[in-house]
Amino acid sequence: MGPDPTGGLRFTKQRLTYAVAPEIRTRYIAGAKYEDRIGLTASFESRGLEGRSVFARTTFFDITNARDSSLSGHIATASVGVRQAVGGRAIIGVTGRIERENVPNASQDALTTQITAFGTFEMRYGITAQPSLYYRFKDHKNPSPILPADPNQKTYGLRLRLEKNDWFIAGSYTPFFDISYENTRSDIGAFTYTETRSQIGVNRRF
Repeated sequence: MGPDPTGGLRFTKQRLTYAVAPEIRTRYIAGAKYEDRIGLTASFESRGLEGRSVFARTTFFDITNARDSSLSGHIATASVGVRQAVGGRAIIGVTGRIERENVPNASQDALTTQITAFGTFEMRYGITAQPSLYYRFKDHKNPSPILPADPNQKTYGLRLRLEKNDWFIAGSYTPFFDISYENTRSDIGAFTYTETRSQIGVNRRF
C-alpha cells in the first residue's frame, strides 16, 4: 500500500449530513508502484425522527496502472440504502450498489451490481452481532471471443461478525470474530468457485 491523502468538505445539519472529498491513492506491491487512483467521493445521509435514515455515496476514480496499461481506465460506483432502528437494540437495513469498471482488460471491464441486507443486534453477555446477506451480478462488457461460454458471474454470500464489547484488552481493545461464505457461479467452470474466510482479532474502541 501507499499514501492515501484525502481532504474535503463536510456539512452537518440537524437531520442531514453531506460531504465531498477528492482522493489520491497509490498502491505498491513488493516495494514497486502498482497503481495510482485520483478521484472524487460524495456522500449524504438524511435522518428521520423515528430512527430511520437514508444514505447514498458515489465515487469516481481515474486509474493509472504502472505495470499493465490494459488495467488503466476509470471506475465509478454509486450506492444507496436505508436503515431502521428497532427497539433501541437493533438496526436493520438494505443497500443497493452499482459499479462500472471501464478498462481495456476484458476480464475487468464489467458492470457489477449488488444488493445487501444487513443488521446490527445488541445481544446478551455484551455481544454485538452483525449479519449480512448479499447477491452480486458481474456483467462482463467485452468478453474475450476465445472464451467457451458466457463469463458473467452470479454470487451469493453471507457474513457474520461478532464482537465482545464488555471485554477490554490492554485498556481499549475488544475481541471480534468474523466469518464469511461466498458461492460464485458462471457458465465457465474456471469462474465458478466457493470461498470461506474467517478472522479473529481485536478492535480499538475509543
